[in-house]
Amino acid sequence: MRLHLLALLWPALVAAAPAPEAVPVPPHVQRIADAARLWSRVQWVHPGLADGRIDWDRALLDAMPAIAEAGNDASRAAALRQLLEPLKDSAVRVGPAPAPTYVQATAGPPSVEALPGGVMLVSLHRPVAAWQADFLQRVADLQRALAPASALIFDLRPAEPSWVEPADLVNRLLTDFLAQPLVLPATRARMHQGYIPQAGGTSGGYFSAWLTQASAMLVPSGAARARPVVFIVNEATVIPPAALAMQKSGLGYIVAEGTPSAAWFVPTQELDVGGLPVRFASGELVFEDGQTGFGVDLELKPSAQAGPGSAAVQGAVALLARQPQSRPGQDVARRPLAPLARWQPDRLYGEASLPNLGLRRLAVIRFWSVIDNFFPYKALLERPWAEALPEFLARMDTVGSEREYALVIAEMAARLHDNHVRLRGASIDRAMGEAALPLRLAVVEDRVVVNEKLDSAAAADVDRWDEVLTIDAEPVAAAMARLERFVPSATPDTRDRNLTRSALGRGAEGSSARLQLRGADGRLREVTLLRSKLHLQPPRERRGGEVVKLLPGNIGYVDLDRLTVPEVDAMFEQIKHTRAIVFDMRGYPNGTAWSIAPRLNVKGAKEAAVFEPPQLFGGGGWEEPGRGQWAQHLPPREGKPLYRGRVLMLIDARTQSQAEHTGLFFEAACDVVFVGSPSAGSNGDVTRLVIPGGLDLSFTGQGVRHADGRQLQRVGLRPHIGVAPTLSGLRAGRDEVLERALAFIETGR
Repeated sequence: MRLHLLALLWPALVAAAPAPEAVPVPPHVQRIADAARLWSRVQWVHPGLADGRIDWDRALLDAMPAIAEAGNDASRAAALRQLLEPLKDSAVRVGPAPAPTYVQATAGPPSVEALPGGVMLVSLHRPVAAWQADFLQRVADLQRALAPASALIFDLRPAEPSWVEPADLVNRLLTDFLAQPLVLPATRARMHQGYIPQAGGTSGGYFSAWLTQASAMLVPSGAARARPVVFIVNEATVIPPAALAMQKSGLGYIVAEGTPSAAWFVPTQELDVGGLPVRFASGELVFEDGQTGFGVDLELKPSAQAGPGSAAVQGAVALLARQPQSRPGQDVARRPLAPLARWQPDRLYGEASLPNLGLRRLAVIRFWSVIDNFFPYKALLERPWAEALPEFLARMDTVGSEREYALVIAEMAARLHDNHVRLRGASIDRAMGEAALPLRLAVVEDRVVVNEKLDSAAAADVDRWDEVLTIDAEPVAAAMARLERFVPSATPDTRDRNLTRSALGRGAEGSSARLQLRGADGRLREVTLLRSKLHLQPPRERRGGEVVKLLPGNIGYVDLDRLTVPEVDAMFEQIKHTRAIVFDMRGYPNGTAWSIAPRLNVKGAKEAAVFEPPQLFGGGGWEEPGRGQWAQHLPPREGKPLYRGRVLMLIDARTQSQAEHTGLFFEAACDVVFVGSPSAGSNGDVTRLVIPGGLDLSFTGQGVRHADGRQLQRVGLRPHIGVAPTLSGLRAGRDEVLERALAFIETGR
């Protein structure tokens, strides 16, 4: 692997790179992209989609032609309503909200007026905040005034916009009008922590769930007695949950001015969809008995009139007069809540490797949506992820073959700059080449070389560490530049690693490849090799020799690529008297960090790493995905002796994921010295999504940072002592990285 200035400056260059110029997007594609953002948000938060009964893919596919063809706001609004229609959501509004009606009322504190029959009217047109200095005094004054009331009417229609809710004052006063405790309804909303893999498993613990708010309870005061209450509301009222509880328990009526919708009673979210505001429900009511449902007892036309003579107050008085023949909430339709959210995998849409245009668009939208909501490293991308949606939707309009389709998806995946990204499927294998050379290639000192012969007979004319100059007459540098846009990588070194490992030299099964080589003697020669599927995914490169050994100078050496958990105790017994230990982590470990790190923990550290799983919530006020955060603790030592010698770890671009996590454990436990070149810069438990066309894609599912919060992704573990192999050293059979580590132990430099 190479170690040069670009590798060291990579994180800074990524951050400082100017945004590329925007690619013109056809208007019909932009309309689809705008609607896709709405479809994506609704998919993850709308309560009606939690049980999987609505085919949300089909809703998009059916509405897509109308969305694409909509030439004005009216037709766009109609197309968006078509998209949302399967939700049967009365909270849906497409377009600007009509101006709310505010009552004409004078400023001042809540007023109390006596009406015939002992009914009291409380006009609460300007809510009182509970943190106001005189709040409790106002409550006491109102309680005294309302004590003789036979019934109570709350007029909660506001006189002006206000973010203060009336619930605090209403709840205090209602405690005098109850005979028994009143449990208020809560809301529940969907939540997701990470993305549940559509294929395979994960150790990430990702899940989707209902998040139910804890309900509150009003307890009758000492002088309380049950009396009927009417609540007058309109579209501008923040309706107190107590009004719904009173109605359901038979104690309260709700009078509405205007046509009620779900938006009056449940949490909603609103998105700008290409200039059109779109509102939809993002939560639902939960009553104590497990039911949901809402409605009003009397619906009137909107009016700005307030006071005893208003139609709303007169309607409230009439409701009270019809007791007990007219029971509160008797016409409200209620139903049991679905107790479970049900996860089910996305549809694969058969094995057609070239989906039709609608499914090609769905592929981009599904891919974009999952990454937009659940990729923890969006902030580290070189180009804003928002740009990918219209760009790749436009690309799908011109796709004409299976190969083009697979490569467009591959190029979209490469935008993630994540070494955990891997696109699988027959069509991408055919597009990139189903067979590989009988060689393992690598980049050393900026030159592509033969790292290993996978089939000695098939590569008899090739020597290890030969430099590869051309493949089928194309310079390898040009081939790597051509392939780079389809192969994800997090750092310059992993670019080289991933291209030589998974892309360079691929072709059809049984096809011949002409390679121009330069040997150790400097002479050029040309060889012909046959490609084979057997070499497409070769066995992992492994070192030979002893896994644990003592080196001259009383130094221990441990190959973490091969050490297993049952061997850890014996390893420590073997090296316990050494003055230093070199852990070779140029590879992938076997879960040993959890057993080794406690034995190195001379710092007494508690925390080893910080995890940041993506989190997405429905309800209100969660319009953008967020992230959780929790600290991973080092396991206890369980009485086993500490190793107190110097600790070094050898790293390079092969040090990825769990290997990097091992480095996090060790640096938390002791003053480990990293020797080599930067690690891969990709850590976090993997998850997978499926894409029409028989493709699936893995990616990093949660963020991981150093215990002190430093960035790891796209940076990697940074060597304290930078050193990389040279071609001359490799040809001589030397391990220059290990040599440098041993020199540091001897000299301290």
